[in-house]
Amino acid sequence: MHYWVAEIDDAQFEQYSFVPNDEVGEVQWLSLSKAAKLLTYSRDRDLLAVLEERITNGTARTTPVIALRHAQAAPAIGWPGNDESRSLTSRGQAQAMQIVSILRAYQPTRVLTSTAVRCLATVGPLTHELELEPEITASISQNLSLGWSDVAQTVNDVLDAGQATVLCSHSPMVPSILDAVSKQCVSVPDKLEALGMLATAEFVVLHLARTDHDLRLVHAEAHGPQI
Repeated sequence: MHYWVAEIDDAQFEQYSFVPNDEVGEVQWLSLSKAAKLLTYSRDRDLLAVLEERITNGTARTTPVIALRHAQAAPAIGWPGNDESRSLTSRGQAQAMQIVSILRAYQPTRVLTSTAVRCLATVGPLTHELELEPEITASISQNLSLGWSDVAQTVNDVLDAGQATVLCSHSPMVPSILDAVSKQCVSVPDKLEALGMLATAEFVVLHLARTDHDLRLVHAEAHGPQI
């Protein structure tokens, strides 16, 4: 089970209406202190304490940076063109369509992609849905002539911009993207390196919060298609 923090503005609150259903009979809006008194499970009180701590230290509001591995592509063996020209398989096309609704939940405003056809095709349905123009960059391409510093510079630019961003790249490059992010943060989850081992069309969401003093990686999670 996963928990997220969400907030609504005054206008949304005024328009909100709740209809009791089989799962939830009532919704109450409470302060943290009042909510803590009503909770009966210690694990729920612990979660509320985490929320209160994040509000206090300025990390409750985060910006997602998403490292996405491209969807399934045609095998390199037997492909008539160069590696960058490999297209998605029918399964890869279906994967690219399926992840749109998941990625859209993080409300990305920028999409960066490798120069490879398979990466461009992976983000195609997403950028079409969001009406965004993909930013094509060789710095996150699977190109041995480019070094780690190129990846780091691109990641640093993304972090400085402070926008919800998707970076679509390749399996060998995802750990470098995660590493570049972690080097700019004062706190990093222990499991981050393991999260970088992605199957096709899977992605890691890095929830980043910039305080008055530093950049913090508050949480990281991995998701992907069911096909």
